[in-house]
Amino acid sequence: MEILSSTQIVSLSGPLKIESLAISGSRIFVGSNTGALLVFRETDGTYTQTSSLPLSKKPLKQLSVVRELGFLFVLLDNQISVYDLESLSFLHNLPRSASISFFLTATSIAPDATVSARLVAVTQKGKTLVSYHWSNGDLAPPTEILLPDRARNIAFFTANDSTSFDLASPRLLILTGSKFLLADLAQSALLPESTSGTVSHVLSSSSSFLYAPKSHAVSLPNGVALIVKDTASAYVTREGTPLIDRPQIPWSYAPDIVAYYFPYILSATSSSLQVRNPVTQSLLQDLKISGITTLVSSGKTLLGATTNTLYHFNVADYDSQISHLIDINLLEEAITLLRQFNPAAFPNRNHRLRQIEILRATQLFQQGSYRKALEIFSDVSANPQTVIDLYPAVISGHTANGVVRGRSPTVTSEVSIQSTASHQVKKKSSQSSIVSAKDLLEARRHILDTDKAQFSAAVRALRGFLGDARRKMKQLKLVEVQEIKDPFISLEEYGDLDETAQLVDTVLFKCYILTDSALLESLVRVENACDPNVVRDWLTAKQKYKALVEFYFGKGMHKNALELLQEFGKEGMQQNGTAAHENHNHKEDEKIEDDLKGPQATIQYLQRLSADDIDYIFEYAKWPLSLDLSYAKQIFMSETSDSEVLPRRQVCDFLSQYSTALVVEYLEYIINVFGDMDPETHTRLVVLYIQLLIEDKDNKEVHQKLLDFIMNPDSTQFDITVALELVPPHDANFFDVKIALLFRAGRHRDALKIIVYSMQDVDEALEYCKKVIKSDGPSDIVDILLKMYLDPIETARHKAEVNVEAGLRVLSTYQHSVDSKLALELLPDNVRMSDLEEFLTRSIRTLVSKEAESKILVSLDKSNVLENEYKLLLARDPSVVVTSARLCKVCFKRLGKSVFYLLPDGRTVHYACAEV
Repeated sequence: MEILSSTQIVSLSGPLKIESLAISGSRIFVGSNTGALLVFRETDGTYTQTSSLPLSKKPLKQLSVVRELGFLFVLLDNQISVYDLESLSFLHNLPRSASISFFLTATSIAPDATVSARLVAVTQKGKTLVSYHWSNGDLAPPTEILLPDRARNIAFFTANDSTSFDLASPRLLILTGSKFLLADLAQSALLPESTSGTVSHVLSSSSSFLYAPKSHAVSLPNGVALIVKDTASAYVTREGTPLIDRPQIPWSYAPDIVAYYFPYILSATSSSLQVRNPVTQSLLQDLKISGITTLVSSGKTLLGATTNTLYHFNVADYDSQISHLIDINLLEEAITLLRQFNPAAFPNRNHRLRQIEILRATQLFQQGSYRKALEIFSDVSANPQTVIDLYPAVISGHTANGVVRGRSPTVTSEVSIQSTASHQVKKKSSQSSIVSAKDLLEARRHILDTDKAQFSAAVRALRGFLGDARRKMKQLKLVEVQEIKDPFISLEEYGDLDETAQLVDTVLFKCYILTDSALLESLVRVENACDPNVVRDWLTAKQKYKALVEFYFGKGMHKNALELLQEFGKEGMQQNGTAAHENHNHKEDEKIEDDLKGPQATIQYLQRLSADDIDYIFEYAKWPLSLDLSYAKQIFMSETSDSEVLPRRQVCDFLSQYSTALVVEYLEYIINVFGDMDPETHTRLVVLYIQLLIEDKDNKEVHQKLLDFIMNPDSTQFDITVALELVPPHDANFFDVKIALLFRAGRHRDALKIIVYSMQDVDEALEYCKKVIKSDGPSDIVDILLKMYLDPIETARHKAEVNVEAGLRVLSTYQHSVDSKLALELLPDNVRMSDLEEFLTRSIRTLVSKEAESKILVSLDKSNVLENEYKLLLARDPSVVVTSARLCKVCFKRLGKSVFYLLPDGRTVHYACAEV
């Protein structure tokens, strides 16, 4: 694979040797062994030397350009000198930069546009670091960090999740002879040592050699650095954690130079320049070029140099590189490289990445790595149809027996991916690869059709993918696409969400029924988009009728469910010899689940229906009720049902077709349990009670229920007038009912007439008065009763006789409540005084007590008046004693002989102060 191609741009002759390189735009700076700085400029692809500046007599060992500062740093005579980048004039030497062995620079621009630059220099003895920091061009005083051992190499860490250096909190990797150190440049201090066995082994590998291999420290993106010593390598994070899961780079020879040029690791040996994938460590190119001693890059420009030759390396277009990797089936390499690109810099990055991942997952699927393949499909949110089409017809088809109806070709999506990804492949080779892919896929489908273990593994992997797809489609429906952070989730990939949801749920249903039927209910009981026809066919074929009923319920297909339950219920009863068989259309060997036999399954289903399904409830409740009317209680009066929300008038009308007693029981239920306060409900219950009593006057239970309901203080909603009209007026069995109704209506006189003249029950009359007084407080109810017994005109009107004995009982019982004058007027002349002694005695005592109480109240009123008059007199004629020591309450000076003023609140003040 050709990633880099070299072009020789400069060749030095004579004693001149290349010691160092630096790039600034179109200019190349070459540090020579003679101390001269050679400057070359690129014009239309041609490099021309523009100047040669003799800076020293010694080699220019290191050059570095910092364009943000406008500086060219030169290491000459072991000191760092600063030159102006444009004019190349000498500016100054960096302070405290004598005896420098090598240095490293880095720059960054913060979000607030602050430009930071850092330079870290290592002294010749290697045990001191000198750190320089520029912020917006201003140099801070340099700081030093002392090291426990000699530094062999250093590297800045990039920021986490970035390719840029983090100079706000800069970290530096320092390689010594046997370990690595981390330095916090902001604090000018070393961090605690944290080497691991793996890294320690790499750094101590020189112990087995007769020479000291060179150590390399290379900055990589995302806060990672590469450590290399001889042929060993390791990765470490900016927190000091070794990445032991990354394998070592398999170098055959120790590299002379190691560098990072996005997105590759470059290494130079005496005979070649190698290009490797930093994630997989795979060797992608081995460019035969000898003697590379220096590699530098700036932006997209990459230069290399031998001792006398300068090379420009041309980098192939990234899109072409990715396509070539796909063409040679290095999909893992293409994926890992693509993932390093920023989508903003590589516009179609996510699209290409999805294509390659799907192609890679398809290959893994063909190889039998189902779980890994389906995980990749989930990671890139692959179109569910693409994934499902990889499976045999029993999964990707639409019928229970695997016969495909309207199924699109299973290779279409795969071919589309491959042809798009490999657009540079010749037509003939593309066709052969497609045919090969199709053959492999068909072979894999055949394996899945014949190998139960393989099929089970593949389907279980598919279940995870489909569950993830369900979640993502739900997310797309609930939120705006812009709010979803996953770049692979898109409406374009999932297409019509309703259609795709039906496909996903239907196939997920098949996965459950084929591999783990215990999970069926977890799908059919919740909201789903399964194709009803497919579910019906499969569940019927598998005789999973309970699951089918649950599915129908979730879909609102209540008629289908109830028809099935009724059919199986009747059939089950017929099999048990309890009912006649009707419309038996099933095979004799068909097994009906025990829970579906009889009416109970139908009843339980009806209990779950809501008010919107009342027509289904009425229609399919008829069969259970035809067997036993007591089932009505389970359907309409069960705590497990939605009976509270059912239309109550309609339920009453329905139950009335079967039994008045059922309606009564239902009305009692909704009033007592749900607290129904609808006047129509209460009135209807009272009316039905009365009707039941008319039909059966000896029904003591209903009689007592009616009386209890009428006299219940909470039963205030029923229409008393309607109830009174229904009660037979002269039927002695209903006297107590009518009296109770009249009591609730406040028609006490009418109630007493029934008790006195129809029932002729003195005790009941006296008890009624007691209830009225307790309920309404003091009233004339006793006087009314007394008249009914003693008034000749009143008794004559009702064809009764004066009842002196009853009248005397009234006087004896309610002597404190009766009007004494009225009583004496009503009593006949022939009543003996001895019969009135108790009444008259208590009456006289009551009168005397009232008169005495009245006199006491008059006396108290007079005393209260006298007391108030005395207080008024005192207020109108006040007196005050003013002594020589008395002070004014305003100015707090002595009153003396001054004119004073007595305020209404009792304070004594100067007359002049009173106005204040």
